[in-house]
Amino acid sequence: MYISISKKIYFGMDIFNDIIDKINMFIWGMPFVTLLVITSAVLTVKLRFNAFDVIKGVFGKRRIKESKNGRITNFNALTSVLAGTLGTGNITGIAVAIITGGVGSLFWMFVSGIVSIVISYAENYIVMMYRKKDRRTGYFGGTMYVLDDVLGKRNLAVIFALVVVISALTSGTMTQANSLSELVNNSSGISKQTVGIILAVITAYVVIGGKHRIAKLSSVVIPLCSLTYIALCIVILSKNCTNIFSGLKEIISVAFGAKQIVGGVVGLGVNKVIGKGFSIGLFSNEAGMGTAPMFTAAVEDEDIHKAASVASMSVVIDTLFLCMLTGVTIISTGKYNILNAGEMLNSVFGEIAFGKVLLNICMVFFVLATIPCLEYYAEQAIGYLTKRKMVTYAFRMLYILGIYLGSIAYSSMVWDLSGIFSALMTLPNLYMIYACIDDVAKDRKKKI
Repeated sequence: MYISISKKIYFGMDIFNDIIDKINMFIWGMPFVTLLVITSAVLTVKLRFNAFDVIKGVFGKRRIKESKNGRITNFNALTSVLAGTLGTGNITGIAVAIITGGVGSLFWMFVSGIVSIVISYAENYIVMMYRKKDRRTGYFGGTMYVLDDVLGKRNLAVIFALVVVISALTSGTMTQANSLSELVNNSSGISKQTVGIILAVITAYVVIGGKHRIAKLSSVVIPLCSLTYIALCIVILSKNCTNIFSGLKEIISVAFGAKQIVGGVVGLGVNKVIGKGFSIGLFSNEAGMGTAPMFTAAVEDEDIHKAASVASMSVVIDTLFLCMLTGVTIISTGKYNILNAGEMLNSVFGEIAFGKVLLNICMVFFVLATIPCLEYYAEQAIGYLTKRKMVTYAFRMLYILGIYLGSIAYSSMVWDLSGIFSALMTLPNLYMIYACIDDVAKDRKKKI
């Protein structure tokens, strides 16, 4: 019996999708989640860390040096890091978490945000302590340099850098392109292929401009789109305010297994609910993955505590505020049983006039800011692995191709890939944190 090539391809994709799902579930089991929680507790005790340290670090009297010669300020770094997290993680990612992990995953996502604040602070502090300076391009650094130059773990540094590059080519760029293409296709009927091509062309322009063009784009786009998105959520919440309390009760009951049928998923185990919440929470805020410090390292300001505090604020803004705002907004409308992320979001925001249009516009700009930022992380890793410019140029071409492929891939597979690579980047980064934590504790005593 003849089977068409297209059917063979989709059959193969179904098998691959199932394999990726099982790998992701295995990685994000209780041992890995427990490791993150223990790490957070150890850092909190060792560093005598509290939220007021971060607040004082961000809003204290220390002045931020103005950017000279187009170099990066703390504000540029914060908006660039947020560019790498806002949009897909805390909008589409929330819808995906509800579909695949039930509404209870929102509670564990919130927990992951609390756990991640001190981890984000520590990783950024360490990279800032050991960063380097180039006369032409300014400061640079990252987990791979600390693992190699400070800890003498060259092999582990190479593994980390390779995972960053592969992650950018697959889960990083694909989640962004896939989320946008699905949303736009669902709301306007524009084909995913068309969205992928347009997105690839625009990304090519921004990427060629390097970190300064990325920082400039992010510092304008991220605040404006964030405020617009927050306003949309507030309007929807005010319209459905009577459902908020019952929605929160639903989240708690599913989070602890009191209710097992929700979000279209039947018989979810509590472990999967927890794992899904932590997985997408980590992808959303990047805390512990070792990527965000690459942009923090480029900050011109020499106040390490302030730079690390500003960086850890991205976790608060991203996960504790915007992710939960999205989740509660969706739950308040009662439309969390829709099994397509794009359809769910368009239905939720379609409750208000121009809601779908504004959501799509925000997502377009979020993704346009995010994709080049993730590409920058990969280029930093490539710069560590090799100084050959041709490798960087070849990577850019593959990255742009990946945008198109991601726009037409299966949504669930793309998000499972992101969970796998998030964990693979986190493990070497946690090793660095544990190895350097005593140095951070001593240095903090001098500066706080």
